[in-house]
Amino acid sequence: MSSGSTTMRKSPAWNFMVKQGEDMVQCLLCNVVLKHSKNTSNMLGHLKSKHPFEVGDTVQIAPKKRKATSREEPKKSSAIQPRLTETSKTEIDVQVKHEPRSPETSRKELLDRDVLLFIVQDLQPFSVVEDKGFRRLVRDLDPNYQLPSRREIVRTLLPEVFDETKSEIFHELSDASAVALTTEVWSSRHMQSFLIITAHFINQEWEFKQYVLETLTLSSRFSVSPTAEYIAEELSRVMEEWEIRDKVTAVVTDNDANVLAAIRRLELQHISCLAHTLNLVVEGAINTVTNIGDVRKRVNDIVSYFHSSAKSTGMLEDLQLQNGKPRRRLIQDVENRWNSTFFMLQRYLEEREFVTMSLGFADQQDMCLTEEENELVKMTVKALEPFETATRELSEEKFTTLSKVLPLICSLQNYCSQLQVAENSLLLSELLDQLLHHFPSLEDNCLFTMSTFLDPRFKRFAFQSEQVTADIESQLLERMHVPEPAEPSLPEPESPTNSDSDCEESPADCGLWEAFDNKIASQFQAAEQSRPRPQVVELKRFNDEPPVRRSSNPLAWWKENAAMLPLLSPSAKQLLCIPATSVPPEILFSQAGEVASHRRSYFGEERVNEVLFLNKNVEF
Repeated sequence: MSSGSTTMRKSPAWNFMVKQGEDMVQCLLCNVVLKHSKNTSNMLGHLKSKHPFEVGDTVQIAPKKRKATSREEPKKSSAIQPRLTETSKTEIDVQVKHEPRSPETSRKELLDRDVLLFIVQDLQPFSVVEDKGFRRLVRDLDPNYQLPSRREIVRTLLPEVFDETKSEIFHELSDASAVALTTEVWSSRHMQSFLIITAHFINQEWEFKQYVLETLTLSSRFSVSPTAEYIAEELSRVMEEWEIRDKVTAVVTDNDANVLAAIRRLELQHISCLAHTLNLVVEGAINTVTNIGDVRKRVNDIVSYFHSSAKSTGMLEDLQLQNGKPRRRLIQDVENRWNSTFFMLQRYLEEREFVTMSLGFADQQDMCLTEEENELVKMTVKALEPFETATRELSEEKFTTLSKVLPLICSLQNYCSQLQVAENSLLLSELLDQLLHHFPSLEDNCLFTMSTFLDPRFKRFAFQSEQVTADIESQLLERMHVPEPAEPSLPEPESPTNSDSDCEESPADCGLWEAFDNKIASQFQAAEQSRPRPQVVELKRFNDEPPVRRSSNPLAWWKENAAMLPLLSPSAKQLLCIPATSVPPEILFSQAGEVASHRRSYFGEERVNEVLFLNKNVEF
């Protein structure tokens, strides 16, 4: 290599470029090929305009320098000047700012962090950095980058990013006025148990926030399920560690008996997960009505037959295409997932004509359902449709607050009652009984009623009884604290100005003005007593506002109106932070099992916790 080439490579631009031929270079950040013509001006311009974030302040293009003439001496500077190289002949000089880390080190740290986040986000095994294919990919992308070892990722990078993220979340939680928790005990297919604890709160900007606080591995201590005492101890420890014990308004869980007992031990408010409970309602109704179970099995047998017969499946698809319909496979029922039963029956009804024809061509007429059975399938789909709609709505919403539970359950009850009158269905009757059994007296629970009342989508319109509304208003008035106004006082009579007077009392003191003063005092007190309290005025102001659309974000309304309702908004922030479901932990179920699979089995509980913590809490 020539000396000139060696000199050029001292420019920081070469940290992001690789030479391609005699006068071409390739950017390692975007793979664009540039012409460098034995100087770095093109490279520096490209980096500053296209990659300012990656490059940062490590390189800087200095203004053109005017050459010194024979009549003037170059100005001296106390700063250390870069040694002149061939690059200076292009009238462009590169100044490297003083940084605690070199550009090479800064770029490597950035890429090391990206590798860790790739592992965490996609739940890859730490050993991926040792896989030949992955190493070849990284080498082709950046030949100068050295991947961190698995040991370095596990012992250095992971704990550093974990501690950094935990500190940021701790700071956010410290500003929260109220926190709701969700917990879930789950066992993976490898018979490993986990306790996932998630915090939910509304920040100062009226944004709903949720963070996984900890994932505990329980299988190492318990062969079947953890005890209530142990769960209570762990919940208490986590709340103390995050300093939220006095802020917890409620804990939302499934119906696990040990979890319920643990929450009772801690004297916390418990809310049953809406999604879990709806699943119990529908499963209980389907399993109770015998003829529904029979027709469910017959349709499932038809689906299994088509899935196992390529010839019959081909016949079904040909019939669909010949009639101008898209190819659609039948859906298999999945045990313990009632919505899969709904989708199976719904798809069967949609393709019933083609299914019946295909079974006839295959001499499988005995598998066909009778007209009575088809009517039962139709009625079952109609009865389950609102429950599927409710479940899908819960899944699609960014967050579902506790305030939605009461109006949603009332809507389901009204729908089933009206349809029951028209159809006289055993399934509808059983669905109603299950709803009443699993959601008894929601209007007697102040957390449900007050949160619904404070939701601008529902307000007082969600309640059937005016007495319930009056009780809610009384409870909210008690929660609205304002300083008591000072007692009004009348001015004291002036002291006599005549110091030579030997009278002990002035005429006023003798009672001359007593009647007048009493008249003013009584009228002033009457006016004060007739004036409504600030709490009452504010509650009326809230009630006078019309409800917003049901699809609106209730927190957006409160963000806009909180300043107008300073006494009521703290209660809204405390109650609307309670989620209706424990879905956030459930989203982790398959992920927790994946992290704990054989590829990561040599990592202890701490690593599983750190990986899932970052997976759910880091914004990628």
